[in-house]
Amino acid sequence: MLRTLFQRALLGFAIVALIWLAVFVWWHETNRMPTSRDIVAYLFALPIGLIVAYALMRRAIDGIRTAAAPLPASRNPEANVAATAAKAQAATPPARLQRASVLHTSVRAAPGNDAAVLLAALSEGARAPLDTTLADSAGFPVFAARVKSVDDSRLDTLRAAWKASGATVEPNPDEQRAIALLEDTVLDALEPVAASLPGHAPANANLRVRLDAIVPRDWNAALDAPLAQYLRDSATAFETRLQLDVTPVRDAAPGTAFTQLDLAITALDHAQRDAGVTGWHIVAATHSALSEAAIMRADLAERLYTSRRQHGEIAGEAAAAIVLRGAPARDDANMASDHGAAPAPLALITCSATSTQALGVCIAPALANAQAAADTIGTIVADSGTQSDHAVELARGAGEHFPKLEPLADTLALDVACGANGAANALLAVALAAQRVKDTERAALAATFASTFADTPTRAALVMTPPTPATTPEAAQQAAAAPDTSHSTLSTRT
Repeated sequence: MLRTLFQRALLGFAIVALIWLAVFVWWHETNRMPTSRDIVAYLFALPIGLIVAYALMRRAIDGIRTAAAPLPASRNPEANVAATAAKAQAATPPARLQRASVLHTSVRAAPGNDAAVLLAALSEGARAPLDTTLADSAGFPVFAARVKSVDDSRLDTLRAAWKASGATVEPNPDEQRAIALLEDTVLDALEPVAASLPGHAPANANLRVRLDAIVPRDWNAALDAPLAQYLRDSATAFETRLQLDVTPVRDAAPGTAFTQLDLAITALDHAQRDAGVTGWHIVAATHSALSEAAIMRADLAERLYTSRRQHGEIAGEAAAAIVLRGAPARDDANMASDHGAAPAPLALITCSATSTQALGVCIAPALANAQAAADTIGTIVADSGTQSDHAVELARGAGEHFPKLEPLADTLALDVACGANGAANALLAVALAAQRVKDTERAALAATFASTFADTPTRAALVMTPPTPATTPEAAQQAAAAPDTSHSTLSTRT
């Protein structure tokens, strides 16, 4: 303490001496006769001012250094929590890896109705065009991502089939388009399921498939039962031996799509582990908001993207379906099922990690859920991120965790090309990530942002990895050719 005071006093005297010397030299060289005001200003006020300025500058620099330096563990609650969590993780054995196989994906979006086509469009910077049939409150046309396959002819067919199903509740224009998109994606998703049915199976050997159908948040609840029946009838008409268990789920909370995927992965994992059964589970989502009423509501709520509102959401519509099945164990190549062989999986999917802070916070837990290293990730696909603050957040998360990725080529976002479609965009991101895993044989990360205008912002991320060697057709054939004396439940079940 005394040494510090002595050093500061010596420094002050040195400053005063230098200033006085400089002032005396200046007066001597200029032959100036100092007045009383000059003596007060130059010999007292000037040294005191410089000493005070130095002290303030030194204090500011010390404050910046203190803020930048990490706090001791005893004074840093976050460090204490992290240290406690690390100790608990070290003392606890690693949790069992929960995952499922992604056997097929089905997409419907403005750039195209195929995952590969959609990926190519995003890589080329596709954007939703101006729709001259829609206008905002000022009468200007708006940007809209419209799916071309849902035309007037498709809607006429839907209305006729809906009426023939006995439904008494009429959907509005947006709901009609959403139902058409959902039906198309579900029937496309059922193709590999139907192909897995053996041709010699009896007619009454039905294959049960669970479908979680995520509908928009403003969906009419009275349509839930008619929609479930309509989809069941469509599935039966597609393949009489398919029994579809439909559960409509409202997209009422941020992250609904990833939550439903987590539930499906957990259910498939438990069913396979407990009963040795590899069931089928489809998670689908649909959305459409291209009617005049929907455009006006979004504009009046200041959510619509316009030239005056660059942070808004582009109107759009989309649908996606993810076909899941229980993932085989790493050492179990022969995954015979109750109903024939399944196609080779596109990728393996693991449970997601969520955060209410930023996307970067949930990336590390998502990698841990998949037991994957950051350098194995080759692509990031997000449902939003090419406009507003999501662009900065996505770039920051990618830069912090995956510095080797190319920002434009390896980080893709859907909102500008496909519009804002809630859970449908989140599943689109998963579908495109699975396609990238198949194309590049590298892991991919799918991410979702809650709507910019959501009450509780939520981010979620999940990792998809390439199928293990045990899941490839070649490995399965080798395992099938080997003599099997285990008489396992999976291979003897009828």
